[in-house]
Amino acid sequence: MGNWFGLLAGHRPRSVAEEFGDKPPCGYTDDRTKPVVSIASRANRSTATGAVTIKANATDNVGVKDVQFLVYNVAVAADAAAPYEFACNSATEPNGSHTITAVATDAAGLSSSVQLILQVNNRAVTPPAPPPTPGPAPAPTPPQLLT
Repeated sequence: MGNWFGLLAGHRPRSVAEEFGDKPPCGYTDDRTKPVVSIASRANRSTATGAVTIKANATDNVGVKDVQFLVYNVAVAADAAAPYEFACNSATEPNGSHTITAVATDAAGLSSSVQLILQVNNRAVTPPAPPPTPGPAPAPTPPQLLT
């Protein structure tokens, strides 16, 4: 009978680092490094009008699984391949500050995020002028006598 995992004869299990040193077994990754994410397309507090595309850069020592885009902490889009992008129309949002967050996640489930504040400044749409209202009806002309 063998010594399964060193548990018999009073031995404690060895960690992966103890067992394999700097060279872990094939397929094993001990990923403890969070991905790095940044906004690539717009400056913080930039003004947005109409169609807007938010682009993010993300890197990781093992690999980025995806980048999610959140508006006020609600996921609105996800992109699993670079370039990581989210397109929206700011005309559907009220004027003012809006927070967009890009969250990069790696295969180990580690994540990091960056926030972007957009100043939405949609021009007010002036409604067309109403048609002119008709004035008072003209007075009837008196009948003329024929001579």
